Amino acid sequence: MIIFSEIIKFLEDSKTEYKVYGKQIDCINFGSMKKIIPNSLYYFSGKDLPCDITDSVVLVGKNLDTFDDTFDDTSINTYIIVAEPQLIFYKLMRSYHSPIAHNSSIGKHTQIAEEAIIGAHHNIGDFCKIGKAVIGQHCLIGTNVVVHDNVSIGDYSVIQDNTVIGAQGMAWVWDEQNQCKVIQPQIGGVVIESQVMVGSNVTIARGSVSEDTVIHQGAVIAHGSQIGHGVRVGKQVHISNNCTIAGNAQIGGHSFLGAGSVVVSHMRIAERVTIGAGAVINKSIETDSVTYIAMPARQIPSQMNLNGVPQQG
Repeated sequence: MIIFSEIIKFLEDSKTEYKVYGKQIDCINFGSMKKIIPNSLYYFSGKDLPCDITDSVVLVGKNLDTFDDTFDDTSINTYIIVAEPQLIFYKLMRSYHSPIAHNSSIGKHTQIAEEAIIGAHHNIGDFCKIGKAVIGQHCLIGTNVVVHDNVSIGDYSVIQDNTVIGAQGMAWVWDEQNQCKVIQPQIGGVVIESQVMVGSNVTIARGSVSEDTVIHQGAVIAHGSQIGHGVRVGKQVHISNNCTIAGNAQIGGHSFLGAGSVVVSHMRIAERVTIGAGAVINKSIETDSVTYIAMPARQIPSQMNLNGVPQQG
């Protein structure tokens, strides 16, 4: 149950300016505009409100000019005007459905090395294997996750199911005399800073020799992506589903990589760069705040609002 007074308290505690129209309604749950059900909490950022919402609370933007003083008496919903309805909706959802561990638990059949250091309020799922690693406070580790030796995971980070942190990469050179590959043992580590979210079925390889693979604070790595050895992912980067970042590439802070994009080894991407879905980056991008698409990637004029790309500060 989402109590109306709790919504108002949240807005006031976060110093959010708001104005309420309509009756006060307590909601059963959060709702999506893609599947409207009665008695839910929604957000709407457009100009024309759907007419089939009933007995609900709707967070709306200031661009709506459809309210007047008589609306309080005739509305079948509660409308709360805020500057950023989507942001407030997400924050409210997190307050009710937090992805962060608040109580400590370890699933059955999970193996943890004696040398591992694990912070307070951790939640580690079933069938995990944790090596000589450091895991911070309030971390959530899903089911069947492998965390190898020499891995550090910062506070408030989430690692979802079936992910491997610290796998060995596949660097090799050709031995002409013996006609075989000589695979380099990789002995570096992985540093994942605080508030990082790593999706399911992700592999993050460890650094090759003395360097680490580094995922900086606030980064998101979505499901199925592959991060090579020695890669550095900047702060607040978003890597979408099924991306491949090859060894020793560097991704600048606040950049966005679309689904299925590829960054070739040793490439450098500047800050706040947008990479389109399926693009292949085979040359370094040295200019901030540009957009690249296609294979091989080419620059296009940047747009203020790209489909599927969250806006970042």
